[in-house]
Amino acid sequence: MKNKNYLKADWGSIKIIAGVALAGAALIFGLTLDFYFGTFETKEARAQEVEAQGVMEYIIRETKEAGMNVDDVVKVLAYESRFNPEFMLPNNDKVKSVDRGIWAINSYHHKEVSNACAYSVSCSTKEAIRIWKEKGWGEWLGAKHVGVK
Repeated sequence: MKNKNYLKADWGSIKIIAGVALAGAALIFGLTLDFYFGTFETKEARAQEVEAQGVMEYIIRETKEAGMNVDDVVKVLAYESRFNPEFMLPNNDKVKSVDRGIWAINSYHHKEVSNACAYSVSCSTKEAIRIWKEKGWGEWLGAKHVGVK
């Protein structure tokens, strides 16, 4: 039987064409490509990353000044909210409490912290420092999970 090879693929050419098509699509849809890391992201994601770096610089400065261990702060925030100022976790408890903001301040146990404050990085950081000074890391269940006492 005769080998019918109707299509011969030049994989090098296909990779180049695919790369050009991906770059074109990225430009059309507002994406930036980062070939060095092998990833691509939206301009919005990059802006959020830069903003998040500023947020963490602020939190580190304020908590360090208040006497908190920066490593503990980073571990707790990573566990509790993944550094997301808009974090919201409805709890499955009788009072239907919600952990709010980058510090995951509980709505039931800390009624004195308004939603506006909980979702504001500067206000919630001040409140978190106050709570930590009064009660320690025990107010954040995540602290126990990451070995912070």
